[in-house]
Amino acid sequence: MLRAAGFAFSGRGPCLCGFAKSMTVIATQLYLSVGTVKSHMANIYRKFGIHSHQELLDIVDSVQAEFSKNTKDN
Repeated sequence: MLRAAGFAFSGRGPCLCGFAKSMTVIATQLYLSVGTVKSHMANIYRKFGIHSHQELLDIVDSVQAEFSKNTKDN
């Protein structure tokens, strides 16, 4: 489980969130069906109380920034 910036990612979450691409591209790159990606993304949106892809990207950016800061500090 990845925890940063007040968010906890588990399962496929970090993989899916790492892509700023369409669900079709994500599905192809991870060898998943588009339906599976949609299901995972819906769970991520619900878990974080968000409603748009941009909100998800903002969360990913904040997690990456905190992770980079913590990595440099260690």
